Amino acid sequence: MEPIVQLHQNDPAPRLAPAVAAAPSVENIIPRIANAVCDIATQYLGTPYKWGGTTPKAFDCSGFVRYVYNKMGIKLPRTAREQFKKGVKVAGKALRAGDLVFFDMMKGYVSHVGMYIGGGKFIHAANPRRGVRIDRLNSPSYAKYLVGAR
Repeated sequence: MEPIVQLHQNDPAPRLAPAVAAAPSVENIIPRIANAVCDIATQYLGTPYKWGGTTPKAFDCSGFVRYVYNKMGIKLPRTAREQFKKGVKVAGKALRAGDLVFFDMMKGYVSHVGMYIGGGKFIHAANPRRGVRIDRLNSPSYAKYLVGAR
């Protein structure tokens, strides 16, 4: 930011006055990051699913969210199970766009992750038949398997 030059009436040389800018608040930053992350994620709709996939050629669920967040400079662990151990727990009604949602798909542990995008929907690398897609959290395929959000 350039300093503001302040001239005084009897002062031949200009003096620099400090430039004061309001620091962005957390309330302003978080929605912008969340929107950016969701925008990035939706660019990959239709990308094929591949177990262990971590690139736009093909993603698995955790590789997808890890890749998207990495685009924003945020590092996440590799697996859904590891990702579930990080961050702050989020209650269902407090879900915001960009939060990660985790599922136990009948394996006895966190085995699937997606990203909440608002409106009761999440984006994820679903499976080999469906690839990266958007689904509803309350759909029968996912609601009963939801174990938490961060």
